[in-house]
Amino acid sequence: MPPVHGSDDAVNPGAMLLADNRLVLRVLRHWDDAGANRLFPSKSQIDPWVIGDDWANCALIDLHHRVERSTIVAVGSKLQPMPELPIEGNPLFKCPFNALLGVVVWRLPVVVDKRAPLSLRGVATHFGAPILYRGVLLPLAEDGVEMDAVLVAANYRALDRKPRG
Repeated sequence: MPPVHGSDDAVNPGAMLLADNRLVLRVLRHWDDAGANRLFPSKSQIDPWVIGDDWANCALIDLHHRVERSTIVAVGSKLQPMPELPIEGNPLFKCPFNALLGVVVWRLPVVVDKRAPLSLRGVATHFGAPILYRGVLLPLAEDGVEMDAVLVAANYRALDRKPRG
């Protein structure tokens, strides 16, 4: 289990969209639009061109019945755990927990169990540096009902190490 402190929140797309225009909300809006008249949109309805520059902060995960064996299908450049060694095509258990993607996908079992989107935020470490992060895990289903993939969106900023005073 990765060392992470934060909170998990069930996502209410309507309420969150009114809050502001953050990365998580923009991706949530695309997910919600793509899944119109369905419980969940399909992976094929998630369009990197529509997500645009935010795709660098996204990842797609194909689910396996043993969640840790789920496959990382695509990872944007800002979520790549090891820029020199792309992780696409690997199972989740190969994703380092000292990277933001590892911290966020660690919560994948909650999404699978609840069959609902999950909003995340908290403090973590990203390759030795303390960060504040915000993310969302969004279920996908080719048939609109049975989850078979998850869209991940997350971003972060370095934690200010200066003491406040």
